[in-house]
Amino acid sequence: MKHPIRILLPVLAATLGSCSLVKTFEQDLEYRVIVGETIVEKGTINIFNNAVLPEVASRSGEQIFYKWYVGEGSYDSKTDPSRLYAEEGLIRYNDVSKYATGNVVNIKAVYLNPEDIPAPYLTIRWYAKTGTSGLDQATIDNWQPSLVNYLKTQGATAEDLADIDIKGYDGAVADFGAAVLKDKVVDVVIGVGNNIDSATGGKLPVKEKAGNIPMNGKTRYVARLNDKPLTVALYQWLQTPEGYAGFTL
Repeated sequence: MKHPIRILLPVLAATLGSCSLVKTFEQDLEYRVIVGETIVEKGTINIFNNAVLPEVASRSGEQIFYKWYVGEGSYDSKTDPSRLYAEEGLIRYNDVSKYATGNVVNIKAVYLNPEDIPAPYLTIRWYAKTGTSGLDQATIDNWQPSLVNYLKTQGATAEDLADIDIKGYDGAVADFGAAVLKDKVVDVVIGVGNNIDSATGGKLPVKEKAGNIPMNGKTRYVARLNDKPLTVALYQWLQTPEGYAGFTL
């Protein structure tokens, strides 16, 4: 008559043990999202509950938002990549808990000067709303050999030429500008209008813009977005017949 009791006791012990285990897993970790010296958001996460990183300003003066840094101290060029979070994403307990101090983990916005952000040798964005800009992929493909020849005169190596990022974005001008901002460091934009700065709410860091550039029967603008020597040189070249001839098929 005592056999059922012997069976139930291990089950009860296992149940109590699993409850204890769940409690351990459910331990909360406080996170603090910091921009500059200000805590802009805080909350708790655990193994079952994540949090979403908030949106922050894409620029702070001349500096550009790069990534989030997790833990004590601050970002530098030798920072372990595992401490860095992209602009958007989840704060996961398993990812950040090892960088906590006590039961708190700091997540800090990192703003860098454009030249300090890892980027390709050259980044170009073109306005792919063809009816407005006159540009399409075939036109860009036609223009690229002249770009490569020009860059060689500027000392570009084979490695440099393999590290060029050219991409088109369509939509409204504001949408184009938002996409360019997400790319962090863009050197030159092509095929835009005179409103490239105003239509993007002044968010794009337009240093200079030049119009009357022929592009498949239309006249459009090019603009440079930073002061890097290669960017300045390319911007000036784009205003010459050699620079824009390839934009007309």
